[in-house]
Amino acid sequence: MGSGRFGEHQKLLNSGYENMGRPGFRSSPDNYYLTQWEKHFNNIRDFVPKAREMGYKGIVMTSWSTSGVYSYLYESENSLIDLYAVRHVYPITGFNILLAAYVKSIHSVRH
Repeated sequence: MGSGRFGEHQKLLNSGYENMGRPGFRSSPDNYYLTQWEKHFNNIRDFVPKAREMGYKGIVMTSWSTSGVYSYLYESENSLIDLYAVRHVYPITGFNILLAAYVKSIHSVRH
């Protein structure tokens, strides 16, 4: 698979490192008012079987907050050590639905 919908995976696979696929539960352009659920379902449905086919050693689910509000924790003036979510933009039911889609994709066979 060249540089397509999921990027240039062959470069990663040829790097000599053990690689894991990383589809996202959420990402841009989601925001506080709109979650593009279908986009995320399709991403999980299509990517997980493809990652298996390409030889990835596992899957790490990611979640890219695009509209959350965070409180920053610093060790010193210039050393950020953690972010705490102050406002969660996805309802937990949304994560549960996407998690169910992920589990289904693991058990699917790509044709």
